[in-house]
Amino acid sequence: MGYRKNPLTTGEYFHIYNRGVEKRQIAVDDHDRTRWIQTMLYYRFADTKSQFSLADIESFSGQKPLVDVISYCLMPNHFHLLAKQVLDNGITEWLRKTTVSYCRYFNTRHNRVGSLFQGPYKSRRIATTEDLLHVSRYIHLNPFVARIAEDPTTYRWSSFPAYLQPDKNPDLAQRIILDQFTSPEEYIKFVTDFADYARSLHDLQYLFIDI
Repeated sequence: MGYRKNPLTTGEYFHIYNRGVEKRQIAVDDHDRTRWIQTMLYYRFADTKSQFSLADIESFSGQKPLVDVISYCLMPNHFHLLAKQVLDNGITEWLRKTTVSYCRYFNTRHNRVGSLFQGPYKSRRIATTEDLLHVSRYIHLNPFVARIAEDPTTYRWSSFPAYLQPDKNPDLAQRIILDQFTSPEEYIKFVTDFADYARSLHDLQYLFIDI
């Protein structure tokens, strides 16, 4: 992977995102969506096998993480991730293994060849705690803003439902977010109170494009 204009520094948080090549779907059905999330969570560890297998899922939790996953959302043709880099080159290694493994699976299942994702992933460093909270909210509101879910708290393909029961979801490092609030419910309110405004801003973008 080539030189990045904004280096990924260990110990810092990043918003990471990418979409399908030619804006195509990267997950066609629930089987694909489940597989993407399993693959993404599996490869967050350092010493995972290069060939992902569902049989390996139970054994990976004791390994050293490359990254801590804070929030995520899988949309029909793109994904958003909020993560902290734990080891040097952790994000690069995590995304490389995840996208290569998932592309191999997707191409085999859907009888296609070639790249699935539109070039290298994009990343933006999170500078402040306030920024961290806003990016997490942005990620969790994605399906509502795009009008593919009317209740973002129940959208199965994001980490938002896990924020309601953080102790039952050890795959996520969501405490950095939830510790800024008095309860999970307060965070849920922080997100959902902004939902209608975020959707209106999204709708206005299309109006300006048409002008």
